[in-house]
Amino acid sequence: MLKRWTQAIVVAGIIMLPALYGQEKKVKDQAEYDLIQAIQKEPDAKKKVDLVQQWKDKYPTSDFKIERLKAMIAAQQAAQNAAGMRDAALELIKEDPKDLAGYLYMNLLTLSMADKSEAALANSEKAAESMLELLKTFPKPANLTDAQWEAEKKNQQLNSLKSLAFVKMTRNDYPGAEAVYLDILKMAPNLADVSLNAATAVLRQKKEERQATALFHYARAASFSGPGALPEPSKKQAMDFFRKNYILMRENDTKIDEFIALTKESAIPPADLKIESVSMVMARELEALKQTNPQLALWITVKKELVGANGETYFTESVKETALPKLKGKVISHTPALRPTKVVVALENDTTGEMTLVFTPALAGKADPGTEIEFENGIPKAFTKDPFMLTVNVEAASLTGWPVATPAARPGVARPKAAPRKK
Repeated sequence: MLKRWTQAIVVAGIIMLPALYGQEKKVKDQAEYDLIQAIQKEPDAKKKVDLVQQWKDKYPTSDFKIERLKAMIAAQQAAQNAAGMRDAALELIKEDPKDLAGYLYMNLLTLSMADKSEAALANSEKAAESMLELLKTFPKPANLTDAQWEAEKKNQQLNSLKSLAFVKMTRNDYPGAEAVYLDILKMAPNLADVSLNAATAVLRQKKEERQATALFHYARAASFSGPGALPEPSKKQAMDFFRKNYILMRENDTKIDEFIALTKESAIPPADLKIESVSMVMARELEALKQTNPQLALWITVKKELVGANGETYFTESVKETALPKLKGKVISHTPALRPTKVVVALENDTTGEMTLVFTPALAGKADPGTEIEFENGIPKAFTKDPFMLTVNVEAASLTGWPVATPAARPGVARPKAAPRKK
């Protein structure tokens, strides 16, 4: 006797509720009913796939097309046939574009299958975008609380975005992929693997000015702890990469802890993020110094060349025996203690001697450490790179700031010539 299908039934774990469709669904005949029952009872996954296919072949216009497609997805999943699942999911999307299940499975399969063929990418992109759009207005299922629905909706949005990012990365749309990864991190900042993927998307753009942003994501992925963190070996690998490249950019490891601390405040890098090299910082400061203290700026420029790889050559060819312009420094020490002939001065700071001034004649009196003096037309005579020291001959008359005035040279008195000896 034919049994009318008016109650909810289950096929391959998929609950079928005819009431959701606004009308009563019925089986075509007893054979369709029996076939559905057989599918439900079949324990073997591959046989279950065959039974669902029979259902489709024998009853192509069944009232239960949607339920049958979901049953096929479940059966193919049990049979570990990803391609079969994807085919059924695509058919489900075509049959009912407003059913979330097809998009859900497509997003999951995009990542698990990692099919990079253009046809697969096109289907994945469309499914992900359609799911995101559908979720904006999809009504809350009656069997879920508000909190449960918000959590589920967020989960499906994340899966859709991950699928979309995979498509963009595969197509080498790295700026597009980066933007999607940032959308994910705004929703779920604890996903360290997404930070790592964002770093890759930035690096592959091959823009030097974006390297700091890439290193931000690496540092974030490497230092994040708690749910969503990378496994320890992956964290170490990410941190090693970050530290190596930070030091290359910065030219040392200064401020590296400050940079890592910044990544712990947010998963999104600041828009104006930069890692300035020491050379860049020095160059900028030097330009500013030229406006406020041109003497010191000139000395820093000369010293930079002297301590460089070709310092000895630079000294010999460009500095030695060449009169220096007016310079200002602070006394570090002098010898002897009174009436010194040698005075060690610091020009760049108050503590480190950089230049030894040699005076002829000796200077009067003495000067306390820290005394500021100024001199000009010094003639460099010798140079050592380590420890750094430039030895310069200076005329005492060119010196200002010495505590005891240096007497002006007295005019020479003509001496009478000695009488010639008698032969």
